This record gives sequence, structure tokens and C-alpha cells, in this order.
Amino acid sequence: LNTINLSYSNDNSVNEIEIIGNQRIDVETITSYADININDYYSEEIGNDILKRLFDTELFSNIEIKYNNNKLIISIVENPTINLIKFIGNRKVKDEDLLIEIQLKERSVYSRSKVKKDIERILSLYQRNGRLSTEVIPKIEKLSDNRINLSYEILESEVSKVSKIVFIGNESF
Repeated sequence: LNTINLSYSNDNSVNEIEIIGNQRIDVETITSYADININDYYSEEIGNDILKRLFDTELFSNIEIKYNNNKLIISIVENPTINLIKFIGNRKVKDEDLLIEIQLKERSVYSRSKVKKDIERILSLYQRNGRLSTEVIPKIEKLSDNRINLSYEILESEVSKVSKIVFIGNESF
């Protein structure tokens, strides 16, 4: 009976983790989200998993991962925080009603996916009021300290009215 013993040296262990680019979010939080620790094994697949987990937090607009000589370097660009939210062009719906409808708030972290969802909520509110062709355009004003003002420009449509109802295929009425 022949047996083959394979032994692997742990060449791909993480001996050092360096976070570059963080401003508000501390290193421990980022490594916790990344779910990587010193002495963990590193591979490209693990690197991709780290990227996915960090992007899923919606805290970062860009992330790069490098692994070299047992050192893992995670370079990040944080998403900005929202300083102010404004509505422009809304005459038929009050600002307060729109603010209740949206998820993003002042001092929260901006993300494109949340803006997209908030636009859908605003459009839904207008559609419930019969304004089916309303458009919402988000605009960003960059400020210092990685902050932004977020404006929703609303192009309100007229109330859609039914001019005619036609029944097809009815034989009894």
C-alpha cells in the first residue's frame, strides 16, 4: 500500500493587514466587515469574497485589494455622508411628505442604490395621486470633508384622467 503525504507550507497566510483611505470608519470595523484576520489563509477567491462583503455594506464607493508578501492591503474610498436633502419643483406634494417617504436622511451614508430606491418611492407617491408621468432627477453637490447635498428635482405631471372605457368581448351587457 503506497501513501502520499502532501504538506503545504502556509505561504498564503495573512501576517499583516493595512487599511488605506478610511476617514470616518475605523480599521476594526472594516476588518470585521471584511471577515479577515491575521494568520488567515488568503486566496483570490477569499479576496473576491472580501470585496463583495465590503461592497455589500454600501459604505464604500471604491475598494481595491492587494496581497503581497503575506501583507493584505485594502484600499477604500468611503461613500460621502449626506449634509442636506432638498426637493426642487414639488408643488403638489409637501417636502415633509416626501421626507417621510424616503430612506436616506441627513447625516446618513449616501449610496446610489438607496437613491434609486428613494426615487422609486417618490414616484410611487406621485402615482398614487394620479400623476403617472412624474419624473425625479437626483443631483449631487459635493462639499468638503466627503459630504454632499442631495437634491431631488421633481418634474410633476398632470393628473392622468380616463377619457373613455371600452369593454371588449362582453355579450350580456
